[in-house]
Parts: sequence; structure tokens; C-alpha cells
Amino acid sequence: MFRKRILALLAVLPLIASVASAIAGQGFVSARGGAFYRDGSQYTFVGANYWYGGLLGLEKDRKRGVERLRKELDLLKKNGVTNLRLPGGAEGTGPSTMWLASVRPCSQHRVNLTNLFSTAST
Repeated sequence: MFRKRILALLAVLPLIASVASAIAGQGFVSARGGAFYRDGSQYTFVGANYWYGGLLGLEKDRKRGVERLRKELDLLKKNGVTNLRLPGGAEGTGPSTMWLASVRPCSQHRVNLTNLFSTAST
């Protein structure tokens, strides 16, 4: 039974790979000679560093944070910003940050302890 499932999966994999390859080619951005290209045409964009954007949902008042995020994203879009650079997380207090101001709320409250769904700020 297990062997039949493996063989069936192996038979379907080439089909899945060919469909995925065709889909990925449409709208995919590539770099060539110092410029970006999408669908054969040069691709330009306006971007911004939005370092705190991913942290707004961690506000104590989650609704307030999400509303602010929506308003700010709408404003950025209205002004032509189509790409954002966000951090993966923010450190809280601990030996590595005790002399530095850290971002609040943070996703890492202590060294080696990460909680991306926490609403507590330290």
C-alpha cells in the first residue's frame, strides 16, 4: 500500500513541476545587467524601509495596531510605494541589548526565547 502511494506520487511530480514552472515564469522579476526585468520588460519600483510595520499587530491594543497598519499601507500605496522591506523580528531586553534602546513590542523577550504571537511588551 505504501509503495503504491510513493509510486503514484512519483508519477504526478513531473506534472506538478511543469505547472509550477509555467506559473512562476509569469510576473517573476529577474535581474540582468544591473536592472530588474519582469515578463521581458524593464521593471522599476518605489520601495521603502518599513521596519516597524510587521510589529504593529503586536500592539497591546491589537485593533489599534491593525487599523494603523491598514491606514499606513493605504497611504504608501496611494503615493506609489509598491515594495516594502520589513524585519523578521525585534529583540527585547537581555545581555545583547541592555545598553541599547530596543523596539517595543518585541518578538524576542529573552535570548533564545522567541514568541511571535505575544502581545506583551517588556
